[in-house]
Amino acid sequence: MIIKIGTSDNVGVVTEGIESGYKDHQLNIVANQSIDIGHKIALNDIYKGQPIIKYNQIIGLSSIDISSGDHVHTHNVMIHQNEAPMDSSLNYKKLLSSMDFCKTERNFNGYLRNDGKVGTRNFVGVMSTVNCVSTVVRKIAHSFEDMDKYANVDGVVPISHSLGCGHAIGKESIEVLIRVLVGYITHPNFYSLLIVGLGCEDNQISALLERIPDSYRSKVEFLVVSDNGGTKNTVDRGKEIVSNMLEQAELQQRSSQSVSHLSLALQCGGSDSFSGISSNPVLGYASDQLVELGGTSILSETPEIYGAEHLMFNRMTSISVVNKLKDKLDWWGKYLSSFDVSFNSNPSPGNKEGGITTINEKSLGSVSKSGYSEVHDVIDYATPITDRGLFIMDSPGYDPVSVTGQIASGATIVCFTTGRGSTIGFKPSPCIKIASNSTIYASMIGDMDYNCGSILNGDSSIPDLGKQLFELIIETASGKQTYSELESYGDNEFVPWHLGPVV
Repeated sequence: MIIKIGTSDNVGVVTEGIESGYKDHQLNIVANQSIDIGHKIALNDIYKGQPIIKYNQIIGLSSIDISSGDHVHTHNVMIHQNEAPMDSSLNYKKLLSSMDFCKTERNFNGYLRNDGKVGTRNFVGVMSTVNCVSTVVRKIAHSFEDMDKYANVDGVVPISHSLGCGHAIGKESIEVLIRVLVGYITHPNFYSLLIVGLGCEDNQISALLERIPDSYRSKVEFLVVSDNGGTKNTVDRGKEIVSNMLEQAELQQRSSQSVSHLSLALQCGGSDSFSGISSNPVLGYASDQLVELGGTSILSETPEIYGAEHLMFNRMTSISVVNKLKDKLDWWGKYLSSFDVSFNSNPSPGNKEGGITTINEKSLGSVSKSGYSEVHDVIDYATPITDRGLFIMDSPGYDPVSVTGQIASGATIVCFTTGRGSTIGFKPSPCIKIASNSTIYASMIGDMDYNCGSILNGDSSIPDLGKQLFELIIETASGKQTYSELESYGDNEFVPWHLGPVV
């Protein structure tokens, strides 16, 4: 079967591997070569230098003459620099108003915190200021692996990282780290945290304490290894502190709360060509439903907006928001060129094997995770979100770095689409992994939480699966464990974005 997505498209997507000579009677196309699942086939002759069109948008230019029925991929497509993107004819506001969204109040069972935020999980954290105390942090956290006595606590999370020293103090690199750590400290999925420092690091506890709002000071305690007699004494004292925190966290109870308190991290990793057809639009529908009910969604991975930015501009609330995204993309262009790479260095080998040819194609599928809602603002990495709606947070496309920033910005649930498979999770926020195709869902049945593959053979629609995914989000927010939680993922995926030199 071959899918033609947009009415103007001159390529189709093969939903099952086909042999040379295969004929699609509906599109009247005969394959000139064997073509793998997820890859593109030319629907008509495309001459050298002409645009390759998918999603009604230009994804590249033909590098040679391409005949109808040819396999279209990296061997005959070159990057299009997006100098003259095709206009979108979509009226996003009209499209949203026509959708069959639930308009009435929906609730989930969450943990109401003193600051009015609502958590989807109830963790205690042990956080390092610097890499040097990572072992101390893990020794403390891992001593509480038996949590049977704490029915209302989800666990003790070690939050360690490779940073905290070698920074130029007062510069961007350490400022980003501090912003991330404060975002986790104030996150509603943590009841309380123990912060462990060494004593001599650039990221001093005193500097971190200055950034923590007064209302959160009672949520944290501090230990400095060099002031507490070394590793063993610090670990012993840390265990005492965490034990007391667990006793208090156990007193917390879930209660019915509006879904407007939820904040989704919209994320994709290991994408294939089906991601932009099935899983990403389904997540976009669920995101639009949450925004409709007053909730928040966070799109990130700025390099994976390149080539689709003109579609995002049409959805922004003001010209100042448009200019913010333009500035971010300009920064990324200069940053990448300084290392002699380009936006098209992404897609990855796995993306290409899954049928994605250019960054334009990947981005056009990637931004569909955000649905059709208005973009409220474009924010810096790990900046706290105090309003509600759809936001774009600047970040790399590397998933652990991107999601770490989204959680620091307040995301209480991660929705992670994939077409090639993923074994990732992110504490303290549960991660729902969403398969773009039934093959990867079946082959990783113990890792995938939701399957969008039925869209590809016409058995399901995007709205139907979007509604079901929204229900799964509510169930997960209310305590249903995801596969990444059942497999205990999330202790190693805390990766703050490291900017600037190591000195």
